[in-house]
Amino acid sequence: MATIKKEELSQVLNHVVRLTTSQRTLPILSNIYLFPVEDRLHLMASNYEMWIEEAIPFEGEIGDFLIKGKTFQEIVSSLEEDEVEIIMEEDRVRIVSGKTSYVLEIWREEFPAPPAEEFAKQFTFSGEQLKEGYSKVSFAVAKEDIRPEFTGIFLDAREGQLNFVASDASRLALKRFPYEGEDFQFLLPEKAFGELVRIIGDEEEIIIAHNDLIAITGRKEGEVRFRLVSRAITRKFPAYDKVIPTQGKTQLMTARKGLMDALSRARIIARENMERVRLDIQKDRVIISAEAPAMGGFQEEVPAMVEGEPESYVFNVQFLLDGLKVIDEDNVRLTLGEPTQAAKMEKGEGEDWVYVVMPMHPT
Repeated sequence: MATIKKEELSQVLNHVVRLTTSQRTLPILSNIYLFPVEDRLHLMASNYEMWIEEAIPFEGEIGDFLIKGKTFQEIVSSLEEDEVEIIMEEDRVRIVSGKTSYVLEIWREEFPAPPAEEFAKQFTFSGEQLKEGYSKVSFAVAKEDIRPEFTGIFLDAREGQLNFVASDASRLALKRFPYEGEDFQFLLPEKAFGELVRIIGDEEEIIIAHNDLIAITGRKEGEVRFRLVSRAITRKFPAYDKVIPTQGKTQLMTARKGLMDALSRARIIARENMERVRLDIQKDRVIISAEAPAMGGFQEEVPAMVEGEPESYVFNVQFLLDGLKVIDEDNVRLTLGEPTQAAKMEKGEGEDWVYVVMPMHPT
């Protein structure tokens, strides 16, 4: 019999069950694999592109087995007592908590392990750094996998900077961190990065090794708490630094919230016309407008500090809102060139985050 804290078991199950699938060709992947290593119980799940393994403390004895992941997760989540007992009985387990008891069938088949891989190098990050990098760029990842290189987040360490980069070819988001260490580059699938962010804590040490696979290990207070293995994206990420505008004919600074609120109001109309919103840059303001056939229109003025020439631009309003939502300062800067050239969005102060957006055709 093994005794486990209900809260810890439930938290881990909520993570690993996300990878379970109901593929008819591989029914084993609907299961979670549980196995003990000394005084810690490991739980592993996979969708055959990614593997997650987390460990939690337990008391007592238990063997290794497979159990239906979603059912086990629902059962544990429903329990009201602080502790859960797992009792193995031949080809089933008894799950007991207080006066509640469940019996579930188990299997003892071999669970598909990650492919064996030797890693020549590994790099260390803080959990806080990875979570912040992901949160500032992940919105720009492509939603479709027509070009696989745009379905991941590119980590690029060189020249004293660690860059997190994401793009869908119509826009690009970049978050910079100071970095001391050996140069490296790898492209991590956004789905794997998203699962990683759900697991890690701010104070954890994260070790990433990569070849054709990417192996990520999370340590806290010297103990391994989780492992995540994902197939890497082998396509080359484009030379992103070449698409970032270095200058423009018009620059403006305005209050982030004021601009975001006005664009949100504009989207009520713009979403009926391919998300098109017009920005008319004047000497001390931005006139935001949107029109939709057979519906109506919208216009609002937002005060701004403007340098350069007046000009009109058309953007996807949701793209602009996506960038504004992740800025954590009061003001936002926009650098704009010709109406057909990429625009650059930055925080009011600092250069550690950059967002590049291609305009829509003005007609």
